[in-house]
Amino acid sequence: MPEEAAPPPSHQRALFALSTAVYAQREGKVLILKRAGGEVTGGWYVPGGAVEPGENAEDAARRELLEESGLTPGGPLTIVGAERMFANGVDTLQVCYACECPGGDVAISDEHSGARWIDPHEYQRRYFSDDVIGQIEARSAHVAQIVRAARRLLDAYLAWRDHEFLDKQLRLLRLTAEMFVIRDGKMLLLRRRGGIGDGVWYVPGGIVEAGEDPRDAAVRETLEECGLRVEEPELLRVWNYPAQNGLDAFHALYAAESAEGEVVLSEEHSAFRWTAPQEYADRYCGREAEEAAPQWARWLEQVRANCDLVAAWMQRRE
Repeated sequence: MPEEAAPPPSHQRALFALSTAVYAQREGKVLILKRAGGEVTGGWYVPGGAVEPGENAEDAARRELLEESGLTPGGPLTIVGAERMFANGVDTLQVCYACECPGGDVAISDEHSGARWIDPHEYQRRYFSDDVIGQIEARSAHVAQIVRAARRLLDAYLAWRDHEFLDKQLRLLRLTAEMFVIRDGKMLLLRRRGGIGDGVWYVPGGIVEAGEDPRDAAVRETLEECGLRVEEPELLRVWNYPAQNGLDAFHALYAAESAEGEVVLSEEHSAFRWTAPQEYADRYCGREAEEAAPQWARWLEQVRANCDLVAAWMQRRE
């Protein structure tokens, strides 16, 4: 019989333990616990620990948070980072989560000797600065590599947190740009098609995109919605009113002349007309309109003020 081929040489596989860490948030602060034993005794770290056999990481994070602090998340857990560290004699991948914990008293386990809520940036400065890590390095290179990994996870959390805050602010402060397009003493109106403002007559405009100048957005929206190019628009006013979701919507209002060009409507509109500002204010934004749609009363009031502004702007240019 032919000899059997020798099996390929075996390779030792790297084995990793899996652990979790949780940034529990409350009123802009995070919970940190003081370790009472182990490799990082006396250090202040967020709740977390090893993933048990057969357990997924998110369930482990919830369990460790409850066991170590007595808290439960008030909503979903969001993964914000993962880092390799060498801890307790084994290579470990630590998965980091963030969640809101709006209620409940902190009840620490016997693994910890203290607890506090702290601003995460202060947490970084106080316990994870380069100077602090350098001092730890002088005492123990092993502990220092654990602290560096925790610092990288903290950096990842802060980047995620800052992004979430910015995204929230952008939602709170939605900005639109609007254009009063003037020709021969009249302003261009477009009739909306579909959506909340279906059938409403108003000027071209739309939401300012991320990184876009409101002036450029007003020019872009005018071209997209009616096919007209305007040059050197002038900012007349920035105004706001509560949108339907209860958050403020901000509007940057511009005016510009358009001496020529044919109006070409987008699919968002069904008709157009040229009208004098006062005629528009009286016909579409008067008291009858408020009585017919009281939910639009604040908006109609602001539009009447806009008409007065653009009328004065036109008069100055005569």
